[in-house]
Amino acid sequence: MTLLNHSFQDKQKTKITKEAGRVMGRYVEVFVREALARSAFAREEREGEETGGGMGSGGGSGGGGRGVGGMGFLEVEDLERMGQQMVLDF
Repeated sequence: MTLLNHSFQDKQKTKITKEAGRVMGRYVEVFVREALARSAFAREEREGEETGGGMGSGGGSGGGGRGVGGMGFLEVEDLERMGQQMVLDF
């Protein structure tokens, strides 16, 4: 939001209302949640293919598709793989 405010700061006629700021904040929140969900899903698929199980043989049971050590963590690489598609969707 700060970036948006600074990019329009020199144009005196351009204003962003509080409600518009809240809407944009919510949009960015949904965008980030979607990026995390897609990254987690893609990681589960990759781990399933690496173990030969795929999504159809047990899915995420046993902690296999839950990130590092089954703890639900994503690595930076997982997010980077999704970055290009997310920017196109934004």
